[in-house]
Amino acid sequence: MPAAIAREARSVKRGRFPGRGGRRHPRQRPGSTAAASAAGLSLEIKFLPWVRGESDVKGGAAFATFPYAKTDERLKIYDFSDPIFVAHSALFFHEGSGTPIDWTTVKDLQKYKIGGVRGFWYVDALIANGIKPELTDNTESAVKMLKEGRFTYLLENEQVGLVTIKKVFPEDAANFKLVAKRFDEKSFHLMVSRTYPGATDILKKFNAGLATIRKNGTYAAIMAKNGMSEK
Repeated sequence: MPAAIAREARSVKRGRFPGRGGRRHPRQRPGSTAAASAAGLSLEIKFLPWVRGESDVKGGAAFATFPYAKTDERLKIYDFSDPIFVAHSALFFHEGSGTPIDWTTVKDLQKYKIGGVRGFWYVDALIANGIKPELTDNTESAVKMLKEGRFTYLLENEQVGLVTIKKVFPEDAANFKLVAKRFDEKSFHLMVSRTYPGATDILKKFNAGLATIRKNGTYAAIMAKNGMSEK
């Protein structure tokens, strides 16, 4: 899983995204590196486990880890950059065991068996609404469990889910479907250390670089090229 390390000892750790257990999707990199470049920060990308990246950032061994959504718990410990990109969570099902459903509030999903990936933001939302999801450690395992019928719906980042399904079940990908109503929309950020030397100044520079590429059209071009949403 990735770690982007700025060469003036500015470390940015990156966790895996698609599959949460394979390599990071290349679409996540350009916006953040372009912003850093515009700010005069040079990033070297490495791959680290999510937990390792979070630990290094919390302890001040690295400046930041990404991509991360804001949560109340994280805001108690970390600072966050301005939004880098927007992603949507959705409910996936396999035609062998699931069907399209209509729902309005999260509580409407209580009657369904839902799976997810341990530690991600939507888990708290499900639990808060009386739903106890069946959790696994990565999206590849979750997709396999969905096909096996271990649960009826898988809640996952839409892009991550689609990429993982095509990787794990290329011959059966067409039988995996999305529930029409998306679960949520989240912006993703650098999650920044409060103990890393000079972190506040580095974060200001990064945000200024991000504003620069938004203004000059670089950001919009990157998002359009990679089929991603901007915020």
